[in-house]
Amino acid sequence: MTFIFTFLVLFIFWFMLSGEFGGLLVAFAVIFSLIAAYLSHDFFLHRFRKDYFRMVKDIILYLPWLMKETFIANMQVVKIVLSPSMPIDPLVVEVKSDLKSDLGLTILANSITITPGTVTLDIKEDNVFVVHALTEYHAQGILERQIEHKVLKIEGSRNV
Repeated sequence: MTFIFTFLVLFIFWFMLSGEFGGLLVAFAVIFSLIAAYLSHDFFLHRFRKDYFRMVKDIILYLPWLMKETFIANMQVVKIVLSPSMPIDPLVVEVKSDLKSDLGLTILANSITITPGTVTLDIKEDNVFVVHALTEYHAQGILERQIEHKVLKIEGSRNV
């Protein structure tokens, strides 16, 4: 079951990224999705076997929220860059995460990095994230752990 679910997620993701439906591309999508699903299905869902639908629902709800936050952060960075005084105050912050799985840690690290104004530099032992922030405002968002609370809900390790 995990193999089929992983294959379907990868296959759909392929088409979301490519937007092409030609015969050769569909064949490649099937072949490479099957290979990737075979190699990763246990890793992808090892902690979520009982909660497939809850996890998928939480991811579907998370992605629009992340896109909205990314758009807002992008507008803030544009405002900073276009400002004649360039009001930046870069800093590096460390914050300990309550996430338990590698998948959760990966989602959080990538979510921080794709949000303009922040970049995940490292994940130290004990799940301590090292994050570069463009301004104190961006750092405050990381320290408040708003993204992490959303990822914790996906991970299912805490009711948030």
